[in-house]
This record gives sequence, C-alpha cells and structure tokens, in this order.
Amino acid sequence: MFELDRLLFIDRKIRYNGKVTTKQIIDEFGVSERTVRNDIAYMKEMRNIPVEYSREKGGYHYFSKYEFIIYTNEKLVLTFTFLKAIIHTMNYVPFISEELEKAFMQYLPTGYKNLFDKVEYELSQFEKISPDKMMFVFESFKTSKKISIEYTNQQDETRRLVVEPLKLVNYLGNWYLIAHMTHLDTLSVFNFSRITDILLTEYDFENKIDAVSLKQTLGNNFGIFKGANESGRSEFVVIRFYGIARTITKNQVFHPKQEITNGVDAKRGEYIEFKLSVRHYDELLGRVLQYGVHGEVISPPKFKEKWLTAIKEMADIYLNGN
Repeated sequence: MFELDRLLFIDRKIRYNGKVTTKQIIDEFGVSERTVRNDIAYMKEMRNIPVEYSREKGGYHYFSKYEFIIYTNEKLVLTFTFLKAIIHTMNYVPFISEELEKAFMQYLPTGYKNLFDKVEYELSQFEKISPDKMMFVFESFKTSKKISIEYTNQQDETRRLVVEPLKLVNYLGNWYLIAHMTHLDTLSVFNFSRITDILLTEYDFENKIDAVSLKQTLGNNFGIFKGANESGRSEFVVIRFYGIARTITKNQVFHPKQEITNGVDAKRGEYIEFKLSVRHYDELLGRVLQYGVHGEVISPPKFKEKWLTAIKEMADIYLNGN
C-alpha cells in the first residue's frame, strides 16, 4: 500500500488516541517493524514532524502541536475533484490527457477513492479556443521569439501587433495572453479567443521582467486587467454592499490584498465595504451592478460617475424606452 496511507494512519491515531503503537501499524498494513521505524524516521527527518516514542505512553506521539497534515485525505478529494473537472473539459485545458487522472488517483488512499461520486466541481462558462494557436505561444516561450498576432478588440477593430508573450492565464474560464508591448514598453492583456491569427517571427526578445517581478505585477490588481492604468499607476477603489449582497459577499475574496470594513449607514443599515486596487473599472463595475440596489460604488469619483451613468443608461432603455 502507498506510504501516504501509513503516514496518515499514524497521524490520525496520534491525533485521536494520543498515541500509535508499532503493533497497530503492523496489524493494519502487514508491514515489518523496520518499515515502521523507516516511516517514523521519514516523518521526523524529511518532514520535520514532531513525533517521538514515549515509554510513558507506550507508543509514538507528538511532543508539540502539529496540524500540517490534518484533513489531508479530504483536501486531496477536493483537489482531485477540481482537477478531474478540468481534465474532462478538454476545451478548458486543451493539452491535458485523461491519463493524468489515473496518475492523480494513485496518491489518494483507497478508502477515499469512492467519494468522487459525492463531490462535484462545476466549471464556469468558458470560451473555446484553438489549440493550434496556443501552440505558437508555447513555441515562443521555448525559443524566446516574438509573435505577430491579429487581434480584434471590444470595439470590433482588428489590427496586427508584434508582442513578446510572457504568460498565459486562465481567468474565470477564459484564456488570456499577458504580453509585453515593445513599442509602448508596457504589459497588455489579450483575450485569447479574440486572436484570429498568430505567426512566430524571427525576432528574438530578452525577457526583461523576471518571474518574481511579473508575479508581483500580475497580483497587484483586481481582475484580469494587470499592471498600471493609462496614468502609469494602479488605483484604489471602494465598493459597498448592503442587505442580501452583504450576506453573499462577506466571505468573498475579490483580491488577496483587499481591505474590508464593516459599518452602518443611517438610512440603509449594515454594510460591508471593500477597498482594492484596479487597473480598469469595467470588470468590477459588472460585479457591483449584478447586485442591483444592494451594491454601491463609493470612490473614486470617476468610478462612481461611471457606475451612475450605467444605471441611467439602463433606466433609459428599459424604463423609458429610449
């Protein structure tokens, strides 16, 4: 049986019974005393787990608090359920073979393998893309060659651009290409489904943005739009939710670095307020509007004006028939 089964058995016995004996491990798995000693040595030396033998207790125990592998089996079930959903949606991740599912399953203890029927992960809607086009991006990653793309923006304008691909990101079911625009010396985000043609050029490029800096840049702001805005910086916005929207969003993470404030409005009652950094307003505006009267933009004034304009435009169309 896979070693992980024994390690988890040892952990659970210690956690629930205060100790585990060599005999219990041998009886459960049919292994030798030497194997048990090797398992304990592995836990102590390779995983820094605070386990030791106690003559007083007559078995192995934790000599200090240890929580690292608690609920490991349950976490594996949830993780593999997510991976299984991705694997079986080939348009979502075009290059993953179903053979990976078998590889993942070998790490899951036998008693937990039948739980997949009890847990399900539903993926969000996603845009279909051409794996052939994505192959050009991977080739660019490998050879450090610039690519030439034909891209259609939201205004239905198509143009040819030469860019330096830095990262592919799947965000809410859609693929995006993060690339460096040489002539503008800035990062741009391209919706991959709007790239109608890709060519690998003969022009080399040197990735001037190291992996750490790129990760920090991509993690600075809310949503898929990364980096600085047109003024060369990120911008903090404040949004607020009342009523049912407050209940729904109170545990929501719009961004890992968000700041949350709870308060009471004299007219509208309790609210929850989020402060986070953004590059563009559009995506976050949609999140606020989806909660109707229960969502509100507080600042900055430019963002609040955009929110109010969107409300007025909807009212003109659906209430006034304009």
